[in-house]
Order: sequence, then C-alpha cells, then structure tokens
Amino acid sequence: MESDNHLSLEDIQEIFGTVMQAVKEEKTAPAVLPPGNEIFKTKQETPGPDETNTDDFIKRAKELEKEFAKQIETARPLSGFGFFGETEKAAMIKMYEEISFELRAVLMKTISEKNVNNMMLRSLEKTALIHPVLKNTNWGGDGRLKEDGSVDFERLMKNIEQAGDNKIEKTLSAMMELMAIRFKAVKTGMGAENFKKASELINKKLMIIEAGYPKAVALSLRGRVFEEAVKKAEA
Repeated sequence: MESDNHLSLEDIQEIFGTVMQAVKEEKTAPAVLPPGNEIFKTKQETPGPDETNTDDFIKRAKELEKEFAKQIETARPLSGFGFFGETEKAAMIKMYEEISFELRAVLMKTISEKNVNNMMLRSLEKTALIHPVLKNTNWGGDGRLKEDGSVDFERLMKNIEQAGDNKIEKTLSAMMELMAIRFKAVKTGMGAENFKKASELINKKLMIIEAGYPKAVALSLRGRVFEEAVKKAEA
C-alpha cells in the first residue's frame, strides 16, 4: 500500500520534466540551458529561495525562534490531543494550508503554476487513498475540483469529526504524509539542493506563521508534520 502514496517516476517526469532536464544539463554545463527551455529559463531569472531573505526578516525569525523555544519548555505533551477543540481543529487546517501556500510560492519561482498545481493535486489524491480523513477534500463545496491541490476546509472538518478515535492523531499523520510526498516530489524532480533550499525557506516562514496560531496547534504542525515530513523526504 505504501507505494500507492508516492508519485511514480512517470508522474515526476510529467510534472517536473522541463526542470529535471535543465538541472541535469546544468550539472555538466552550468552556463548553458537546454535549447527551447523557455519555462525554466524565464523562471530562473527570479531570485531563488536563498536570495529572498532580508536582514529584517532574519532578525524577526530569530526573535520568534527564541520565543518558540520558550514555548516548548512549557507546552503540553504532543500526545493524546484531548485539548484540541473546534477552534484548534480549524486552526490546524488553516495553518497547514498556509504552509502549503508557502511551498507553492517557492516552487513557482522555478516552474510553471500549472505544473505546481498538478503536483499538489496529484499528491493530495494519492495520499487520500490510504488516509480517509483526506477523502474528497480535493473537491470544494461548490462541487468543483480544487485544481491547485488545496484542501477544502469544510470537507476536512467533517472528515475529522467522522474519523472515530484518535481523530487528531490521524489528521496529523495524514498531513505529514501529504507534505512528505510533496517534498519527495520536489527532491526527485528538482534535485536535493533545491529541496534543501525550499525546506529551509519554508522553515523560516514557519517561524512567523506559527506566531498567529494556538500554541498546541503550532507545536503539533511543526513537530509532528513539517519536521517529520522533511525527515521522511530526506531519507
């Protein structure tokens, strides 16, 4: 079953084909891009993830990192999740989608929006096959397919309520798997270096994002979802 939760090589090639070719060519001739590779050439002119940081952003991120360390010392254990009420469940979904938005933004600096949306949607559909809590979350309340791969809030909230015992644990596990498959797709399709840059930039953004959410939610999304997903993609 685990193989069902991963994009195949054919999926990766179709989604990232242009970029994969460009990365391969750069390894042998860094100054020359493949003829006709207009998409990658145009997108590459935009500064990469490691070039978008500013002094103010880094300073703010460091301040939030110190505050986050203090929160960890007094935070409740990440087990049981009995303290997740309706407010925390809603915040969990919104924070996850905010992280996903940052991933999309990073990838669109290098590849087309169509290909980014394609990867995000396929990964959601494949993850939902073995994580029922994500079932049909790729469809909006208006009956239209969410082509950008975002998760429908109302459907996921409903699925969580119907998930039975350990519903929050199941949701966090599904979120982690979905994020991991997306990170793996980036690593396979765009190379380990681009994956590293993307994950580092998202990590810095996360320091700011988590400040706007309940402590229990921020800790869970960082520790049980983002960090675990990065580790799984790196393995």
